[in-house]
Amino acid sequence: MLYTLGAIILVGLGIAVYVYKIFLGPSVTDSQPYFYVYTNDTYENVLRRIRTDNIVSDVKAFDYAAKAMKYPNSVKAGRYKTRKGHE
Repeated sequence: MLYTLGAIILVGLGIAVYVYKIFLGPSVTDSQPYFYVYTNDTYENVLRRIRTDNIVSDVKAFDYAAKAMKYPNSVKAGRYKTRKGHE
C-alpha cells in the first residue's frame, strides 16, 4: 500500500514537472530575432513555420499549450520578438 502511494506521488510529480515545462518553462530558441505571423495565416501555417524555422525547442509542447489556450482559433498577425529561453 505504501509503495503504491509512493508510486502515485512520483507519477504525479513527473506530470507536474512536464506541465510546468510546457506552460512556464523556457522554450524559445535564438534561431531568428523575430517571428512574423501574416494576416491570412492559419494556425497550421504558423505551426509549420515554427517547426521549419526552429523557433521553439519542443514543437509538440508548443502545439499542446497553444491548443490548451485556444490559440488556433485566434491567430493574430504581427511581428513577435523572439528571445532565447523565454515563453
